[in-house]
Amino acid sequence: MIKGKKTLMWGIILFAVAFLLRAGFIFLYPRHDFLSPRVYTADGDSYQGYAMSLLEKGEYQFNGLPARRLPGYPLFLYAIYRIFTPSPVTVRFFQAFLGALSCFILFRITCYLAGSVAGWIAYLISAFYYPLIQLSGYIMPEVLFISLFLSFVYFLYRWHATSLRIYLILTGILLGISALSKEPAILLILFVPFWIAYYSRKEKAKNLLIFIASLTLTLAPWGLRNFLVLHSFVPFTLSAGHTLYLGNNPSSTGGRGGDWKLGEDTRYPEDIPPLFTLQADKELKKRAIKFIRENPGRFLQLTGRRIINMWRPFFSESSRASKLVSGISYILLMVFGLWGIILSRKRWKKYSPLYFYLVSNFLLYVFTIGTIRYRYPLIPVIIIFASFPLSHLSKRIYER
Repeated sequence: MIKGKKTLMWGIILFAVAFLLRAGFIFLYPRHDFLSPRVYTADGDSYQGYAMSLLEKGEYQFNGLPARRLPGYPLFLYAIYRIFTPSPVTVRFFQAFLGALSCFILFRITCYLAGSVAGWIAYLISAFYYPLIQLSGYIMPEVLFISLFLSFVYFLYRWHATSLRIYLILTGILLGISALSKEPAILLILFVPFWIAYYSRKEKAKNLLIFIASLTLTLAPWGLRNFLVLHSFVPFTLSAGHTLYLGNNPSSTGGRGGDWKLGEDTRYPEDIPPLFTLQADKELKKRAIKFIRENPGRFLQLTGRRIINMWRPFFSESSRASKLVSGISYILLMVFGLWGIILSRKRWKKYSPLYFYLVSNFLLYVFTIGTIRYRYPLIPVIIIFASFPLSHLSKRIYER
């Protein structure tokens, strides 16, 4: 890795370039949409609603729902609104900051895994990859989640390299905060302890205890709050059954054009308890499982459609220029990413947390709802793997 003063200098340069690209996108977006206080998405409205509830009432609820959303992103919004002005415009520039920081963290991770050349390539891709740039403009948890998740990965591999327990503590804390910010990190909670146990050179039990304690202490306040409010054990949200049902019911289409719309591609039944309650979540989960069991052929058909919908190159409603830029860059990224995964197979144990993250989330969305937006948190890991063959190619070209 690059060390000393050069690390600081290049870190500032890398961060500045990535930040200016994201801030420029916010400033130059057509009709200055991202300089207005509008949120633009239905999901964004709910995150904004929870943050404003905290700000104005001191309680976490939106439309009477106490656990519709994970708390990480609303708390992020609340902190910004508490210190600065309660405007989405302010949030967008903070997200540009986090997006730029994520590029630098990705650079450091890739340097450790595959060398400085691969690190530079990963940085360049992440800094200039348009779908990651445009995320800064939306009031959605992806940018925050990606920065938290990459920080978790960075400290996990720092512990792997040094065996210092401070990194193990930070790993547990960051995995917990990531899981409380967006669902893709939740399944990693089941895998990471086994990986830590395998790579513990000594005092395996102590290492596991430290990691599990730091993770549990991070997750516990939210779970305890839900128990007190809902009188039931709800470790994350009251939406798992809802999501499973929306993807698997007689009205489901699997999505179209890279997106899905409630009311067009799926709908809730009318004869259930109020949505996003414990009773509704259990009932919807029960009905979804019954649908899958009684309609295996239709389930497989929907699964195929969800795969296509989530992994298609671009949204069908995008502009021609956006389709061209996003389509070409995405196809190239996927080709080199898959190539990198193949190249990395000899060191599969070291890379297994990244494999597990990709595979578990592929399956998660394939069986529920698959849209282009849901693959964005996976893109940084694909970039890491794409940098492997690209670094080999660049070295060969340089040697000639």
